[in-house]
Amino acid sequence: MNTLAVQFLDQSDRYRWRACSRQGTWLSPSVEGSLDELVAVADGASLCLLLDGSDVLTRHLHFSAAEKKHLARLVPFELESVVAADISSLHVALAEPDGLTVTAAYLDKTMLRKLVEPLERAGLWVDRCYAIPHLLQADHRHWHMNIRDNNRVDLAWGQQATTVAADMLQVAIAALLTDVPGPLPEQITVSASQESTTQAVQSILNELLVDCQIDVVRLHDPWDALQPGISSAINLRQGAFAAPVRWQRLWKPLKMPAMASAAAVALFALSAAVEIQVNSSRFDRLQQQIETAYRRAVPQGMLVDAEQQLTAQIRQFRGGGNQSGLMPVLSAVAPVLLQYPQIDTHRLNFSAAQGELQLAVTAASNAEILTFTDALNESGLTAQARNISSAGDRQQASLLISGRGL
Repeated sequence: MNTLAVQFLDQSDRYRWRACSRQGTWLSPSVEGSLDELVAVADGASLCLLLDGSDVLTRHLHFSAAEKKHLARLVPFELESVVAADISSLHVALAEPDGLTVTAAYLDKTMLRKLVEPLERAGLWVDRCYAIPHLLQADHRHWHMNIRDNNRVDLAWGQQATTVAADMLQVAIAALLTDVPGPLPEQITVSASQESTTQAVQSILNELLVDCQIDVVRLHDPWDALQPGISSAINLRQGAFAAPVRWQRLWKPLKMPAMASAAAVALFALSAAVEIQVNSSRFDRLQQQIETAYRRAVPQGMLVDAEQQLTAQIRQFRGGGNQSGLMPVLSAVAPVLLQYPQIDTHRLNFSAAQGELQLAVTAASNAEILTFTDALNESGLTAQARNISSAGDRQQASLLISGRGL
C-alpha cells in the first residue's frame, strides 16, 4: 500500500500532497487541493503528515547509561530548564539514541492535535508525522538547504533541522555557526525549484563559509529533495500521539454510531422490561378476575386453569358426539316438569360421562312421583325413581334421567 505525504498549507482547508512508496520513493508530482479532494485521492492509503520546521524545534541531549531506560520520561524534565513554554503543553518525540546522546524534537500539543484530528475525522490514517527539514539527507560535515516555493528555507545538519524565512537566512546561519560544536561543514547542498532564489542563498553562504563547497541542485518539484523513507528522521507520532493500530483506525469512525446503537438497544431493553412488568401486572389482575368469576359458577372443587376447566364443563353440558349434554336433557325434561306443578325439584346433578341427570324431587304422594316418571319415559327419556321415602307429610325420591339418543 502506498503512502501520501501531506502538508497543511496556511490557506483555509488547503493541503499539498504527493504519493510515495513505503520505501520513500516519490511516485507522482505534488498536488494542492481541499480536504475533500485529499480524501477522494487517498483511497485507503496511509498518510505521512509533514510539518513546517519552524513549528518543530530540536535539541541534542546527553544522558547516562543508567538513564537510557527512562529516556521518554527524563527528556521532558531536561527540556524544562531550556524552553520558555510550559513543558506540559509540549509534545516531545525522540530519535534513536546515538551512544549516550539523543536528539529530541518538541512542538506545541494543541497545534499538532489541530493538524491530525481533521484528517482522522475525515477517515484518513496518519501513521507517521515528520518535520519537513528532517527529511533532508545531511550529516555534521554535509549540510542541506532546501528552498521551497513559498520562500521558506529548510536547513538540516546531522539529526537537527529547522525552517527559516528566506530573508532571515543570513542571521540564522550566522547564529548556527556560532552554536554548533565541532568543525564547520565541508559541503552544503542547496536545492530549489527556482534559480533566482538559489543565487541569493549561494551568495550568503560564500560570504559566511569561505572554504565550504556549495553544490546547487535544480528541482522540478519543491519536494524532490525530501526523502520520506530516511531512517534518521524523528517520527513525531510517539507517546500520546502514537498512531492507532489498524483496528483502532477502523473502530474510531464507528465509535459514535456504535455508542448510539448501544444506547438505543439499552433504551429498548429498558422499555421492554417496563412493558413486560406492566403486562405481567395486567395478567395477574386478569387471572384474579377469572378465578373470581369461576368461583361464582363453581364454588367448590380444585381450580387449576379456570378458562380450560370452564370450557370443558360447558362442552360437557352442551354435549356432542355420542354423549348427551346437560342442555339437551334439560330441554326435554322442562316441558314435562311444567305439566306437573305438584312436583317440586330440590337438587340437580349431571354426569357427563354417563349422560345422566339426577333430579331430587318431592310430591304429596308416591303416585304423583311415579306418574311424573312415566311421563318422562313417554317423552323419549329414560327415567327411574329411586330411594322413594317419606319426608314429613310429603314423599321424596331421586329420579335418574338418561338422555342418550337426544
